[in-house]
Amino acid sequence: MGKFDGILLCSDWDGTLCDGGPLLQNNVEAIRYFQKNGGKFTLASGRYAGHFKQFSKDILPNTDLVCVGGSCVMSLDGEIFYERFCNDRFEEYAKLLMKEASPYEQVQVTLRGHDPFIFDKATVLSPEAHEILSQKTIYKAIFLTQMTREAELSALDYLKPLFFEGYMPMRSFPFSVELIPETGGKGNAVRFLAEKIGARLVVAVGDYENDCDMLKAADYGYAVTGGSPLAKASANRFAASVKAGAVASVIEELDREL
Repeated sequence: MGKFDGILLCSDWDGTLCDGGPLLQNNVEAIRYFQKNGGKFTLASGRYAGHFKQFSKDILPNTDLVCVGGSCVMSLDGEIFYERFCNDRFEEYAKLLMKEASPYEQVQVTLRGHDPFIFDKATVLSPEAHEILSQKTIYKAIFLTQMTREAELSALDYLKPLFFEGYMPMRSFPFSVELIPETGGKGNAVRFLAEKIGARLVVAVGDYENDCDMLKAADYGYAVTGGSPLAKASANRFAASVKAGAVASVIEELDREL
């Protein structure tokens, strides 16, 4: 019996476990210690499972991964156990967000089994775009603005009067908005995974708006120091900053309490 038996620890990737550089050694050592003592560690990210194989010499999740913003749960080898898709109004909403007057300039659309398809304001109206935007296996889409404060504020104003039936619009970083099915999201996927493996305690760590439902769904939801105000408001605990080793600080706190 290990002291972390029955605990599922789910970490966001960008801005939580990784800041774009190499993985911090304190995170790597803490995750290995957590796993060695019975804990189940995984990632809850906007990416596919294959992205993380390049880091397998440092960290290797020992349960399934929450991928594509919570729209699917899959093994490291790509076997899918859970998935949620965008509804039939997706193409309508995508074109609304890519209208000429919109501050959004590009959309990245993720379908099951594919890297994102990318369209701009001109190509989103093409027959090729229609073929993709009308698919029934769309996991999510992320709409991108210019990376300026002015564009960010303009995008927020553009979104205010809009309603997207069947979706949870959210941001994963300031210059974007994601359309994710309302039945999806990291929170629902983490609950599915916890039930699948029989976890007795769910711990989640995140830094931004797309982590909020996961932080609320967890027994212990940790917001990263320096994370967004909405992430902090959704959390009931707080981790160190990403540069100080947020995930290591969570495991150290759990270690002291158990």
